[in-house]
Amino acid sequence: MPGLSLICDVKNEVQRQDSQVTTCFASLLHTDDYRHETLRRARSFLLGCTKYEHYPTRSFESDDRYVFLEGRIYGISEAETEKQLFNVAELLFSRHFEKEPIVEWQHQCDGEFVLFVLDKSSEEICVLNDALAHLPVYYSTFNTRLLLSREIRFVTNLLGRPDLERMSLAQYLVFGYPLEERTLWRNVFRLRPLSLVRAGPRSETITIETLATLDFGHKEHENAQLQDNVRRLLSTHGQACSNRSRDGEACQNVISLSGGLDSRIVAGSLQRAKIPFTGATFLDSCKRASRDADLARRLAERLDIQWQLFELAPPKGRHALMLLRSKGGMNYLAMSFLLPFLAQLRTAYGPGIDLFTGDTGLGLRGPDVSLKLRNLDDALRYVFAKHARCSLGDTARLLNLRKRDIVDEVAARVASYPEAQWTSKYEHFVLSGRGASWHYEGMDRNRIFFWLCAPLEATPVVLEAVNIPDVQKVNHRLRRALVRSLPPEACPIEEADTSAHLADVRSGMRQTIKTRLADVLYRYPWLTSRIRGARRGGARYGASSTVVQCIRKQLAGCPSIGDYFSVRALDRYMMNGNRCGRIQMDILFTITSVIEDCTGDASSLEEYMDAGLENDSE
Repeated sequence: MPGLSLICDVKNEVQRQDSQVTTCFASLLHTDDYRHETLRRARSFLLGCTKYEHYPTRSFESDDRYVFLEGRIYGISEAETEKQLFNVAELLFSRHFEKEPIVEWQHQCDGEFVLFVLDKSSEEICVLNDALAHLPVYYSTFNTRLLLSREIRFVTNLLGRPDLERMSLAQYLVFGYPLEERTLWRNVFRLRPLSLVRAGPRSETITIETLATLDFGHKEHENAQLQDNVRRLLSTHGQACSNRSRDGEACQNVISLSGGLDSRIVAGSLQRAKIPFTGATFLDSCKRASRDADLARRLAERLDIQWQLFELAPPKGRHALMLLRSKGGMNYLAMSFLLPFLAQLRTAYGPGIDLFTGDTGLGLRGPDVSLKLRNLDDALRYVFAKHARCSLGDTARLLNLRKRDIVDEVAARVASYPEAQWTSKYEHFVLSGRGASWHYEGMDRNRIFFWLCAPLEATPVVLEAVNIPDVQKVNHRLRRALVRSLPPEACPIEEADTSAHLADVRSGMRQTIKTRLADVLYRYPWLTSRIRGARRGGARYGASSTVVQCIRKQLAGCPSIGDYFSVRALDRYMMNGNRCGRIQMDILFTITSVIEDCTGDASSLEEYMDAGLENDSE
């Protein structure tokens, strides 16, 4: 991943580790156009950055302060950006530090960034991320040392092959991601939203503090009518789109267009704001997205924009290896099929492309619960029934854990959220888990190639959306209303998920029935598991597929996998097609690949560089 990396030791000189650090930075140069630069160094710290030419970074300096900004703060001039950042720097190093002005600035700021601030006289440093942690940052602290980086591999390499954390592995198997600050490694964490890291030789301390946690229980617009909320949200979203639009020959606005509602909302807002853009859509090698691609083509015709379809070849082992090495398993390897699409976009539109997407729009959906959750058991039932990929029983057997311990860890997490109502706590889990832990890591994958713009995830848009009452979001009511309020060219086309026109009343009725049926099923987790098992049975890898063969090679050549998994249970699980479908195998493949890559000297994927990953699927 492009971005900053920091080593700090508040009592010892970091220069003693120069050769190891140089080797580590070299491992972050994922393509030929990546470059490393040492930005600032002193006795107690070293700040570096790995990036390609158009990746957004800026630095500002005064007699007292040095400020480095990774990412973008939208909608303000360069001079205003500099002014605001130096104001923030003064607040951070104030003798009587108060977090409230920082929180207020963050909630009003439309930005996706990580901020490094140095006080020159004391060598004290601060790192501050944005209100939603759009850019994942990983860190580890021990004794007097801090390692912090936008790329997790930088941290784990300097730790010297750390142990993986078994409960994090369990959460990865169950959900496809570890929850919130967890990563796969012991003592390696992801920085929570709106967190402040302080370190320096004067204080001889390292502190990490979350300045504020969003509370999704208070709905500021609870009593407003739907159309008033739609009007307000469209205005905020339109401003976010305008803020992200750039002019110039080297810049081009391209939207990743699908047949769904979220990319349609972004496209409609761009057109409403008279922002020039083109559309691009991928068609996977198995043609699973044929309907989606056709709807995108028809939508582009109605919007009268240029549009291009990119037909993808099957992903190969080299793509999985690149994703493994750049994201360290935080984005699971099945998503490697997108890397050729991203590379083609960069070639077609130039390295200065800004890719607009419909990610994620979760704040527009609400918790998607039509029944009131009365207690923790109700909330957990929804958490596992709606979000689990691998069953608790299988996960416990595979990792030699107690099922109860896995549940208790998730229960403690849900119960700790600040909301008073259990439905709102469940919403918090969805937005911080599926939203940040899953989608933000996936969005970050795209930044391997170019900058990503997701106006639906702009901080002002998210804060506006979560303040709209849940009743207005049920059955996609809010999202449909947003599309109908945008240029009419987008409205007559049906959506990919339901095959129904947006203006068709029957579509809303079908969605209501679907939600009610789901609510009934979620009361009986065993029934939900059986239904999912039946669905998985039709989508699995064959025994001779590259993925299965690679896992077998990893098991034979990497004893460390047996330190975490029961190899016998793992073998039985892989042979059971009703339990281990493609999704489950891809998650498992990601974990075994991470263990092998982290604990060994090579990856088995290197032997499958030109082998297709989707071959021999049943």
